[in-house]
Amino acid sequence: MTTGRHFSLAVICLAIGMSGCAAIDFPKASTKPASESSTEMGGDTTTTRRITMIEEFGDIPVPSELRRNEDQSFVYEAPGVVIGVVIYEGRYKGRSIAQFFRNEMPNNGWRFLNAFSDARYVISFLKENRSCQISVEEGTFGTRVVIKVGPTSG
Repeated sequence: MTTGRHFSLAVICLAIGMSGCAAIDFPKASTKPASESSTEMGGDTTTTRRITMIEEFGDIPVPSELRRNEDQSFVYEAPGVVIGVVIYEGRYKGRSIAQFFRNEMPNNGWRFLNAFSDARYVISFLKENRSCQISVEEGTFGTRVVIKVGPTSG
C-alpha cells in the first residue's frame, strides 16, 4: 500500500472506531434549517423543542438544547466524503433523546436499521452510501450523545 492509502485507512479507522479525538475547527451546528419537534426532552410532558442540523453532515438533526463537545469531536472531509464522530452533552433523559433521533432521523431521509438498549441506547441508520450510529448514555453529570458517521461498504 502507498503512504496515502495508509493515511486514509488510519483516518477512517480512527473516525469510526474512536469516540473521542482532537477537534477540528469547522463551522458548527447550524440553526438555519431549524425546525421544531414535539419530542419529549427531559420531563414527562411533551414540549416543542428546536432542532439544529450538524452543519458538516447537513442531514443529521440534534436537539438545540444539547451542546457540542468540541474537544472530543472529530470530522474529516475530503472530496465526496465526510466522516466523523461528534459528541453532544446535556441534562436530559436518555430515553427521550433516543426517541428524538428515532423520530427525526427518518424525516431527514435516514432509514432506521436497528436499536439496542441496556445501560445506554444505540441506534443505527442508513442513507445512500453512509451509516450513522447514535449512542445515548446517561451519567451522573448529564447525558452524552455520540454520533458516528461513516461510509457503507458496497
